[in-house]
Formats: sequence, C-alpha cells, structure tokens
Amino acid sequence: MSHTADEAIGPEEDGHGGSQGPIADDELRMAQRLLAVLDTFRMVRHTIPVHLVSALLLVATDEGKSGIHYARKSGVSPSVMSRHLIDLSDAFRNGDAGLGLIERRKSRVSLREQEVYLSPAGRKVVRQALAILMHGKAPANDEEGTVWLPV
Repeated sequence: MSHTADEAIGPEEDGHGGSQGPIADDELRMAQRLLAVLDTFRMVRHTIPVHLVSALLLVATDEGKSGIHYARKSGVSPSVMSRHLIDLSDAFRNGDAGLGLIERRKSRVSLREQEVYLSPAGRKVVRQALAILMHGKAPANDEEGTVWLPV
C-alpha cells in the first residue's frame, strides 16, 4: 500500500516535470495545521513513527475490531499490526512502558481475539489533532473549561 511521492500527489500539471509554482497561502496554512497535528503526536513521544500514528488513527476510525481487521485495512501483515498495537498499548515489546494510547479487551465474539479501543489518553490526543485540522486551533483546558489556542 506504499506509494511514491509522484503517485500520491499525481502528475505535474505544467507538462515540464517541474514545479507547479509557489505554494498558495491557503495551502501554507494547511501545512502549518498539519505540522501542529504532527506536534500533537510528538508530544506523546518525540520520535513517534508515522506507522504508529496511522495505526492509532485506524483504531480511532473503527474502534472495537481485532488486530487482523486493522492489518487488512492498512495493508500490513497481522504480525506487523500486532507489534504496532503492542507499542500503542501500555507496554512496548521489550517490556518498557508503552504509549498508553489504546486498550485491548477480550473479544465478546471470539475467545482467541482481542478488541482494540482508544484509551482515554488516546482519545484525548486524537481529539486534539482533529480539532487542529477542523478549527486551526487546539483545545486547552483551564479551570473554566476549554479555551481554543491558535496554531
């Protein structure tokens, strides 16, 4: 499921294989929002890999499914997705404290599977990232409620 940069953004429109011109102001604002979203995930762990962010967002968009389900959706093997989900849970594969962004529970349907859900910390991180994308600002809590901080 990986793509080259050219496949991801499509062919050049100028017909010369060169730049399409300067990036527009609204595109720059969206790039700033994207950086702020990435910073939200980097606050969890400064070196968080993009594949863990992708796995977290897969869980967020379809909670309560098995690791095999998320593996199929992402195009990775079940063993790779299992490692991602372990790292997103309370303990890394090496036994160190994990990121604590998901919870795994016994399946209600199959004793051999676990269902994956966002933890309260994972839900908070995802909501903050979505708020930045949707509103261009991040929520910050104070004693009186939520305040929106410009990004």
